[in-house]
Amino acid sequence: EIRVIPGPRYTIRRDALRADSPAGADAVEALGDPPGLAPGAPARAAPVLDAQAALIDALRTAGHPLAAVADREVLVDHEAQAMDVSWTLSPGPRARFATPEIAGETQVSQALIARVTGRLAGETFSPARLDRTRRELQSLGAFDLVRVRAASRLDEAGNLPVTFTLSDRARNAAGINLAYETNFGPSGRVFYERRNVFGNAELLRLEAEISRIGLSGAGTTSNMNYRIGGSFRRPGLFDGRTTLVAEAFGVRERLDAYDRDAFVASLLLERPIGAHWIVQSGPVFETGRVGRDGTMPAFTLLGFITGLRYDDTDSVLDARRGMRATLAATPYADLSESGSFSRALGSLRT
Repeated sequence: EIRVIPGPRYTIRRDALRADSPAGADAVEALGDPPGLAPGAPARAAPVLDAQAALIDALRTAGHPLAAVADREVLVDHEAQAMDVSWTLSPGPRARFATPEIAGETQVSQALIARVTGRLAGETFSPARLDRTRRELQSLGAFDLVRVRAASRLDEAGNLPVTFTLSDRARNAAGINLAYETNFGPSGRVFYERRNVFGNAELLRLEAEISRIGLSGAGTTSNMNYRIGGSFRRPGLFDGRTTLVAEAFGVRERLDAYDRDAFVASLLLERPIGAHWIVQSGPVFETGRVGRDGTMPAFTLLGFITGLRYDDTDSVLDARRGMRATLAATPYADLSESGSFSRALGSLRT
């Protein structure tokens, strides 16, 4: 037989914050009350530790990279069944980023890396800003690993040294994708990628795709679909934030609704806005023949793509959490028949 006697429940009575020196008094006062420690709340250890971590994070977010806890005092009053908690905090000086240093072996242009990381120099310290620069480096697509380490002390100028350690992805990659559809038969896709083509994190991708193989009889390809072409990405243009994306594909489609033979090419510029948004725009050209039942009149289209992408995932290359969304609108001019139309496409992944 086990009898449990809980005893009285202790609660938080008061909490207090103080600075370890007059120089840090304003920064500590600006923190306000520690989160999660309201008077009357249960006197538990976990909220005390969580509040302490939140206080240090708040000081770092406010530009104090060397913030630390100088002392923590927890007093339990058994007669009052209450607990008092007080912290003595050492905010340390507000600091700005020094010019970042680059470590690790990489074949990517040092000038390109400096354009991306150099924007940190002179900015007020911020963990979010540091992580944003790490993601910008990773989004170049040339690095398998991007680590960032802030120094534990300021330099002689009072700035915080930061080091980015980089490791390149494999220069070459290839893959094959095979599928089978019960109504259309087998299909396949092959691709080849060459990364960091000219040393500026460029990506060249060539791919070919074939489908509806099962709809064609022996020795004939009349009902097969083909798509072959490639794309080229050149990140880090201008101030290191703009990416050029060029694509060109030859397409042959034999569908239930129409037949189409076409050449499609586009030339887009992409640029991030803030931490999660990317805007893209540029021309797209398409020419070929389209129709059905053997009638395939020629067509030529000229359009201009304007789009937005949103990405708040936790990793550019290996996302486990977050959301990605795209929205693009393209007005077209039909150069063959002097007409026009618009197309809008959207997608959402989480």
